[in-house]
Amino acid sequence: MRVHFYANRLWKDWTKKGIFLFLLFWPVFEIGYYIYCIYLGGYVYQPDFAFFLTCNSIGFGHLFQSIYFWFLPLYLLILVAEDCLEDFKTEFRNALIVRIGKKKYILNHIRKGFLTSSVTVLTGLLFNLLLVHIVFEGGVYNPYVDINYGSFFEWQVGHPLAADIVFSCAAALIAGMAASAGVMLAIVFHDRKIVYPALMVTWFVFFLQKDSIMLVFQPFSEYGIAELLPVAVTVICFYFLLSAGLYIWEVFLEKQII
Repeated sequence: MRVHFYANRLWKDWTKKGIFLFLLFWPVFEIGYYIYCIYLGGYVYQPDFAFFLTCNSIGFGHLFQSIYFWFLPLYLLILVAEDCLEDFKTEFRNALIVRIGKKKYILNHIRKGFLTSSVTVLTGLLFNLLLVHIVFEGGVYNPYVDINYGSFFEWQVGHPLAADIVFSCAAALIAGMAASAGVMLAIVFHDRKIVYPALMVTWFVFFLQKDSIMLVFQPFSEYGIAELLPVAVTVICFYFLLSAGLYIWEVFLEKQII
């Protein structure tokens, strides 16, 4: 199945289209918060430190990031897994499997889920990064100038644009892996009452523990590579193994549906 086939299905569905636009443009709204603070007499941030992932909207309790990341798997399931549930309900899935085979059908959906989710999240974050560089050009305020958390932190503060891009890529990669797992849950279980809670529970387990997944999404924190890398690797490996396990079950262990 070609890219335009999935793109057409996404764009013809108003709910999916709304989620897609939300993921692209929600980070932009935080810029309004910074502008409001400047209007009240606040500092004009150096552009890289006004980036969405820096979580500097403290007065709002990180509201913008909370809305975006707390429920990210929910948004991604609607975006990339709903068509799997719809195909099963309408039996369109059977027609596609007859045409291209079960393995290819599943792998196409996994690729679609990963690429659509990761590219959408990365594009939304980089669009925010571009806009803060335009809006706050000439800003000089650096909230981390008198702080030193170690060599990795020093590298980030010394190369803030590179740090923003690295953490954006990490967020996009994890979003893609979670979405792939969501797609496989939808293909195997076919039931929203199972798929949505299952993926959200795994997300909140990683989200609420001491070494939260949010650490991987926030540059300029006190955590170094030694703390961040195990969190990122654990989350990525979990979603990869979940996807792989469900794929093996569906393709090799479960009875063929045709």
